[in-house]
Amino acid sequence: MSSSLGAFFPHLVFLRFHDCRFCPKVPPLGLLPQLKYLDIDGAEAIVTIGPELFDPHTSAITAFPRLEYLKLRHMRNLKEWSLDLVGEVGDETRGASKLLPRLKCLDLENCPELIALPKGLAHATNLQELYIRGAHSLREIKNLPSLTDKLCIGRNMRLERVSNLPMLKSLEILNCPRLEHVENLDMLQNLVLEHPSAVQGHSAKCLPDISTNFDQQTEHLPRWLLDLLGQHQNAPTAVQNLRKFLLICSSPLFKGILEDTPNFIQWIPEVRIEDVDGPSWIRYARGPPPSFQTNIQSEKFKSVRS
Repeated sequence: MSSSLGAFFPHLVFLRFHDCRFCPKVPPLGLLPQLKYLDIDGAEAIVTIGPELFDPHTSAITAFPRLEYLKLRHMRNLKEWSLDLVGEVGDETRGASKLLPRLKCLDLENCPELIALPKGLAHATNLQELYIRGAHSLREIKNLPSLTDKLCIGRNMRLERVSNLPMLKSLEILNCPRLEHVENLDMLQNLVLEHPSAVQGHSAKCLPDISTNFDQQTEHLPRWLLDLLGQHQNAPTAVQNLRKFLLICSSPLFKGILEDTPNFIQWIPEVRIEDVDGPSWIRYARGPPPSFQTNIQSEKFKSVRS
C-alpha cells in the first residue's frame, strides 16, 4: 500500500494532518509526486521521524520532489528527526542532494523535545526561510549553506549556537536566553534581537533546569552580539554587510545605551532600539544626511548627531 501511495494520489498538492494525537508514525508522504504543502499539527504520539517518511525502498530521487512548504507543529514528544534514506553513509551522501530539492520554507513550532535538526537538511538546496519556535531541547542551528532569506528563532530556551549560515540575509532572535555563539553569517543584512527578561511565568515552571537569574544579563548587550558587530577588538565573527538592526531590550539596558552609546550605532546604516517595558525608542540612520529620532528627551546622543 505504501509503495503505491503516489499512484493513489498522483495530483495531491496540499495536505494537512491536524490533531492526530494517537498516530504513532508518519506515513511515507515523500512518495506523493505533486505534494507542495505539508502541515503536520498536533501529532503528539510521534517520537521519531525517519526513513518511513520516504519508504525504506524508495530512492532519494523520488523523495518529496515538489514539496515547498513543510510545517511540524505541536509535536510535543518528537525527539529525533532523520532524513537518512539508506544505511550506508557513502550511499546516503551520494543521494542526499536529491532530498527536498524544492523546499523553500520549514516551520517548526512547539516541538520541545526535538534534540537536533536533521543533518540532511543541509542538502535542501532551495531553502529560503526557517522558523523555529518552542524547541526547548535544541542546542544548535548550524551548517545550512543554502538558507538564504530568513531565520526566525523564538523561545528556544536551551539554544546555544547559531553558526555557519553563509548565505543568510535576515536573522530574528526572540528570547533565547542561553544563546552564546552567533557566527559565520557573512551575508547578514538585517538583524532583529529581543533581549528582555529571559524566562518568565509559564516558561520558568515548565523548564525547571533553566535558571531564572537572567535579569543581570539583560542589563548588558550579549557577548555574541558585540562580537558579531565587531565591538570587541579582533572579533573574528564580525559581519560587514549589516544594513538594519532592531534591538528590543529591557529598561536597564535601554538606559545604559543612553548613557554609553555603542559604536555600532554609527556604522550600521539604520538602527532602532526599543524599550520592551515602555514606549521609549531611538532611531539612527547614517544617511547621508545622518538623522537621529527619538521620543525621549536626552542629551546623551549629541555625539551621534554630529
